[in-house]
Amino acid sequence: MAKEKFNLFNMFYRPGKDGKGVKKEKQRPLNFINFFMTLPRRFGKLVSLNLVIIFGNFPLIFPLLAATGYFSTLRTGPAYDMFGTVYSLMKHQPSPAVSSLWGIYGVQVESHLPNTTTMVLYVLGLLSLLLLGPICTGCAYVTRNLVRGESVSVLSDFFYAIKRNFRQGFILGLIDAFLSVMLVWDILFFYSNSATGGMIGMMFILSLCMAVIYFFMRFYMYQILVTFELSIFKILKNSLIFSFLGIWRNLVATLGMVAIIILTYSFLAVYLPLALAVVVICGLSLCVYLAAYAAYPKVKEYMIDPYYKEEEYSYFNEGDDEEDPGEPICRDDA
Repeated sequence: MAKEKFNLFNMFYRPGKDGKGVKKEKQRPLNFINFFMTLPRRFGKLVSLNLVIIFGNFPLIFPLLAATGYFSTLRTGPAYDMFGTVYSLMKHQPSPAVSSLWGIYGVQVESHLPNTTTMVLYVLGLLSLLLLGPICTGCAYVTRNLVRGESVSVLSDFFYAIKRNFRQGFILGLIDAFLSVMLVWDILFFYSNSATGGMIGMMFILSLCMAVIYFFMRFYMYQILVTFELSIFKILKNSLIFSFLGIWRNLVATLGMVAIIILTYSFLAVYLPLALAVVVICGLSLCVYLAAYAAYPKVKEYMIDPYYKEEEYSYFNEGDDEEDPGEPICRDDA
């Protein structure tokens, strides 16, 4: 397959309308070496997908605006808690020593207080939680097809997957957001109280382990959603199983994501626009692609391949008096 140059507008083509001569890429084993061999050919699509992810998460702009303090109420107040005590000494028992303390603890600083505008901005930011499921569903479908070496039209495929799986994707996104927030809350809570030791320390370690397992589950949840007709419960159950079955691939993909984050922060320390360029160009979509590259081979091995083997067996034994295997659960959304 000829190396494709990046074209921003190619993400607006309709699926299956890439023109004559476009063939499915020859499938290579999804191993560590082939990841780097195939990535350059898919980089243009990942750039397009990255832009879709950024625009899809536009509600995050609102809490960022609130965090700047531009819309907050400005107040001047003491910088230290000792201000009141030292002020009282300065007023009733002035002395050179108290004057020295006043020079330290009498400092006034400006602070930003939340007001109605900032609260509205933070509430608008919560819309990103409602968009989490649909966005993850569209990204899972696009990256799955990229991993399989299929022709991809980013924007069309993205919205096609959302439309086809909207109800389940939306519900799964709400569950995903709830569990993610709860795990982060538990980690912060138990960490802040871990100094007491005992049961609190054990709960902190347990929360970290649960967070790691759920992080691995997220590699598979939306991949299974866009590939199979399963209930939400079975999607979560299978994702939990795959988080252990694909432990080594999950760890390698996680190391790749950590490397991207470290690289971004390194650029942030050197030159801010360079760090922003990494995020805007490919930082987000590359992390999503890493998760799909790690997850899809295991999903194919344990859920897709057995299904087609069963279908092939049923075809060659058509007419035999056997029990009906029931409604097939595999749905190929290619």
